[in-house]
This record gives sequence, C-alpha cells and structure tokens, in this order.
Amino acid sequence: MDNDKTIILVSVIVLIGVVIAVSSGLNINTSGENLVTGSVVEVDEPFCNTPYIEYKQGDCCLDANGNNICDSDDVVVEEKEEVEVVEEVFEDEVPETCPYECLNDRVCNPIYVKDKIVRWACS
Repeated sequence: MDNDKTIILVSVIVLIGVVIAVSSGLNINTSGENLVTGSVVEVDEPFCNTPYIEYKQGDCCLDANGNNICDSDDVVVEEKEEVEVVEEVFEDEVPETCPYECLNDRVCNPIYVKDKIVRWACS
C-alpha cells in the first residue's frame, strides 16, 4: 500500500510540474492587446544630411532634385529647339541654287538622288 501512495504522490508532483512548465511557456493574452513577437530591429539614423543621400554604406552624394539618384549619375535631357522644316515642291524643275534663306547659322544644301538635285534643305 505504501507503494501505491508513493506512485500517486510522484504522479501528482509530476503533473503539477508539467502544468507549471506549460503555463510559464505560454503567453496568454487576456487584455485583448496585440502582442509583438520576433526580433527587435534597430534603425540607424540617416548617415547623410539632406540634400545628400547615402548611395553606399558610409558614402554620400548630392541629390538636389530629391529623386534618390546621385546628381553625378543623373542623366540630363536637353530639350532641343524645334525647327520648322520648309519644303517646297517644285513642279517643273529643281532650281540650281538654293531658293531658301536659312536661319540660325544653317546652310542651304542640295539633296541628291542618283546624281541629280531633287530638293534643297537647310542644315
């Protein structure tokens, strides 16, 4: 009979130990709040001051227009001046001298097809 009491006592102690182990390992949220899990991520302060950006760790470059591209790498697109092209259709024969007055330091040149002037153009 002492043997039965010992088994019951050991079983109760083991059961209490299991309950304590399980309850301490569980994080039971009764407040209804969301619990954050996972690792803490440290956020470094920006290395470069505006208008400079960090283009590689520890190196800054100027980004004056705020497009996150270093100005030294930014491709500048130059707008070209639109030039009005004037072409005249010659019904009979193409004149041997340029009939146009070219502007902006342009030169009137003949356009040849098969060794024959077919028109004139300012270029």
